Amino acid sequence: MVVGCSVGRVCFGLTAFCKKILGVDSTSRFFRIATLMQDFGSYSCKKVSDKGQITLDLKTYCEGNPRSILFVQQKPNNIDCKKFNSFDLVIVDNLCLPADMLCNALDNIHKHLKPNSLLIVSNIKSDAPWEC
Repeated sequence: MVVGCSVGRVCFGLTAFCKKILGVDSTSRFFRIATLMQDFGSYSCKKVSDKGQITLDLKTYCEGNPRSILFVQQKPNNIDCKKFNSFDLVIVDNLCLPADMLCNALDNIHKHLKPNSLLIVSNIKSDAPWEC
């Protein structure tokens, strides 16, 4: 499971190593781009700053089967993953949450970890004390 998966780059990269992947992000725009990349293999949009073109190409990130990923749009403090109920690996990335939501999110994520699994946390911005 990748929480805060954005447009799915980490999820696509994990396809070479994982049979099933759950990508979770609460942002509708990121969710839409991730599913478009999964369906069509790339996504193009115009850059606002210099009016150039940005293209995200799935071949750059994905060595496995992009269909092994289920992208869901959910808030990290209320992840409901009925299709996948436990994980060997959870990556939490790019979260910006207030303290109460961060503690709830980490508690919720912990419930979905298998024994002896791996949790990787990076790029969290919060006003939370680290005693969560």
